[in-house]
Amino acid sequence: MPFGWGIVGTGKHPDIKVAPAMAAADGGELVGVYSRDQHRAEAFAQKHDARAAYSQLGDLLKDSRVDGVFVSPPQEVEQLTLNRATRSSHPEWRKVGEQDAPSIDPEGRRR
Repeated sequence: MPFGWGIVGTGKHPDIKVAPAMAAADGGELVGVYSRDQHRAEAFAQKHDARAAYSQLGDLLKDSRVDGVFVSPPQEVEQLTLNRATRSSHPEWRKVGEQDAPSIDPEGRRR
């Protein structure tokens, strides 16, 4: 069974780099895409052969076919997205590598 990808954001980077890389990789498929604008999500999904387009982030994250999510909006929106997702959606959601990241204090030193 292929790894099911989701993409949060339909900007230039996911359009030109991320979605084509997912399509070219063995063992994965683009399951769904999220944009605040449903028409933009649908156009992106159609262009990149995704199975679903969402304008509600929770709907993408609750899709049982989605195994992992690539988050690609501006950095300030990324943190808001991750905070909302971890509180309200998929029970196994976590940012890739989060558990392995060192703890950093406010001055930038490792704890």
